[in-house]
Amino acid sequence: MSLALEVTDLSVRTARHKALLEVGNLKIDAGAAVGIRGPSGAGKSTLLSALAGLTDRTSGTIRWGDTDILSLSRAGRSDFRASTIGFVFQDHRLFEELSPLQNASLSLMYAPKSERRPVLARAGALLSTFGVPSDHATVAPMSGGERQRIAVARALTQDPQIILADEPTANLDRVTAQTLGNDLLGSVRNAGKTLVLVSHDDALLARMDTILTLEHGRLL
Repeated sequence: MSLALEVTDLSVRTARHKALLEVGNLKIDAGAAVGIRGPSGAGKSTLLSALAGLTDRTSGTIRWGDTDILSLSRAGRSDFRASTIGFVFQDHRLFEELSPLQNASLSLMYAPKSERRPVLARAGALLSTFGVPSDHATVAPMSGGERQRIAVARALTQDPQIILADEPTANLDRVTAQTLGNDLLGSVRNAGKTLVLVSHDDALLARMDTILTLEHGRLL
């Protein structure tokens, strides 16, 4: 299952009221794969964070399906993310002291007891599909490509309706980037999830249904 997105009059500002991002109107169909490109500092990561309800000083409407996340409380947005959004961070954000499986199954902390075993099984299956070694006690010695595949597995483990990915192939060699792109897109398309992806990777962007360009905080 996936959700459509409708953004209206979105504005994100600094504490001094400087505009970081202004999007008048944006619609994304449920199940679509959308890429966002633009120069560094254009506001791409800010847009992705706003779509996840992670930004402060934000106004307008961000409606995923029937839910306007900006109308929710901070706790409400957190609950919505936990149940609905998988986020792939550019810098992995893994816990060094945990194993690949423990990192990939972090959503267990939000899951009721009845769902914990399936979540753990799904995390293990995704790591196996992505070719991540399972014999490491921690992620500390693992490569950048392995870490990013763990991050993708973590985003998918809870079976979210939406995947938001910030530069998922950044700083990876061409072969590793292509493999990770295959893993991410294959998992998303097979399950019919809505994907919004920020990237400078032209090869990855070329595989999206739609490509949007962001400059100076505005969609062109």
